[in-house]
Amino acid sequence: MLSLSLLNPYLLKMANDSAKKTLRKNSRILTTVRVALLGSLAVYLLLVYIYRENATATSVSVSMVHYSLAIVIYQMFRHLSREKYDSTGRLIDGGSEFSGTIINVAFDILYVVLLVFTLSPITVKIYWADLLIPVSILYGFWSVVIKPMMHLTDMQEATTRATGSQSSYKERKKYKY
Repeated sequence: MLSLSLLNPYLLKMANDSAKKTLRKNSRILTTVRVALLGSLAVYLLLVYIYRENATATSVSVSMVHYSLAIVIYQMFRHLSREKYDSTGRLIDGGSEFSGTIINVAFDILYVVLLVFTLSPITVKIYWADLLIPVSILYGFWSVVIKPMMHLTDMQEATTRATGSQSSYKERKKYKY
């Protein structure tokens, strides 16, 4: 059996290992996103050079808005993955893990925005793919807000039925002659 004095350093080491694991995972994901950003920019510039006649000022500015949105999402990911150290320099928090519905929706938006940005010099019809962004947001809203509320009302009804049947049984037993 571990004493309390031995348990605290052991728990601190486990927490520090978990923070390091989260930090490594987040840095791999951020590196992948950074490569995707730079790769899509390189492909975009190549396609603009090849399809110069289709590149109007409007299409280039709309494409830059798409790329700016992708950079904003990347900055959000960087902010979420920021690690924290204590005064001695020990890692205490490896940042937020990139999991959950909201993060997945942000990744979906990033993929769609980069796809539209990269392929926009070829055809302007690719801008119709932007309609996938509200669909992704609505799916995330459904998963995070509406679906749990539906299950909550089902659980409340079941609890009310179960509680009501138990109370009526207790009342019948109480007034039994």
